[in-house]
Amino acid sequence: MSTSLLLSLAVFVYFIFDQFEYNTVGRLSYVIIPIFCLINFLTTFTWRPLAFLSLLAILIVGVGLGWYQARYAQIRLVNQPRAYFKDDQGVEQPIYRKVVKVRGGQHYLIGWLIALLVQFGLQILANHHLLSEREIFAQAKAEILADIMSVFRFAGQGQTAWYLWSLTGIISATYTFRLASRSQNIRQIVLGRHEDAGHIDQ
Repeated sequence: MSTSLLLSLAVFVYFIFDQFEYNTVGRLSYVIIPIFCLINFLTTFTWRPLAFLSLLAILIVGVGLGWYQARYAQIRLVNQPRAYFKDDQGVEQPIYRKVVKVRGGQHYLIGWLIALLVQFGLQILANHHLLSEREIFAQAKAEILADIMSVFRFAGQGQTAWYLWSLTGIISATYTFRLASRSQNIRQIVLGRHEDAGHIDQ
């Protein structure tokens, strides 16, 4: 087995297990990336009747997937040490800051897999040919890397056509909107009001 294949499998495994961990909510993933994807969609989209109908279908699917993923996501507010000080006895005491974390879990993975299959379908319809195993594997790996590390999303990894940008942007924006509607803490992060964080969501 080649080193490249082993590394790819390791990335796949890491991605799956990472969805069952609580990850910190930040504006880069929850605000900037959805906006970035939607801007790329607007700059590559050609306003034709058939393309507009396709966009409506993508909108319905994207909103549905983003809503589904966010509905079952688990939100947690945790105290995370950010500095230490020594008390009168010389013992180090932590200074905490409240951090909002989200766990996607199996429902996020299911939504992600459906979105990937939709991407394959869109590419087949647009290019009029079936995808090879190599293309499927490369596309899946590109999406995983873009999900794990934002730099790959900004580099356009795996994204070239308007329908891919629109699907990713709509799912991401819906996911953020739904989580923000569920959690006051996430809503404050999205709006850039970190100092008000600390409300315990129900």
